Amino acid sequence: QVLQTKHDENEKIRDAEIKQLLQETRENLERQYGEYNQYCDSKVERIKKECMKYREQILIEAKQQIKEKKKYFETAKNVLKEQYEKEMIAVQKKCEEKTE
Repeated sequence: QVLQTKHDENEKIRDAEIKQLLQETRENLERQYGEYNQYCDSKVERIKKECMKYREQILIEAKQQIKEKKKYFETAKNVLKEQYEKEMIAVQKKCEEKTE
């Protein structure tokens, strides 16, 4: 009887210790994963910001390239127009020479 009571008492103490250890373990895990989640969230936010900066740079470069291509197109158009006008003048001179 005394041994059974002592055994029951030891089991209650052991159960209480196990419950305490489980609680401490849960708290430690929550803290560790909470810190890890914060770390991951901050890393994700940093990557998003870098991605946005990169997209903005690409957009700026694309706009600049479009402006340059437009300028080159206008230049090429003007050069072709000048050549066409010179050729037309040359053709007109030949026609005038033939009619004279």
